[in-house]
Amino acid sequence: IITMARDKGIEFFSFPSHTTHKLQPLDVGVFGIVETNWGRHVDIVAAQGNRITKTNFISHYLEVRDKSLSKAAIVSAWKKCGLDPINPDIFDDRDFAPSWNTSIQLHVPENYP
Repeated sequence: IITMARDKGIEFFSFPSHTTHKLQPLDVGVFGIVETNWGRHVDIVAAQGNRITKTNFISHYLEVRDKSLSKAAIVSAWKKCGLDPINPDIFDDRDFAPSWNTSIQLHVPENYP
């Protein structure tokens, strides 16, 4: 599979641990647009009294995808992640700081022994 992908010009990247939240351009700047527009589309379809079913889901999704994905959004996401052009300064000391506890209270049912 790797050879076939490389033959088609597909590049593979390995991300360092604990950095993917900033280094995944599709998550950072592309899928969010699709998700937002999908939600709006579903609301519009429902308001019109229609339904999205197994048989029409793909056509609805493709409509949203085609309106949501653009070269500009993809290029912007790669730039925001510091991947093109390469920008090693997207991280600061806070990104490598130890984790903070967000909850220190144990939540258990009242009847828990």
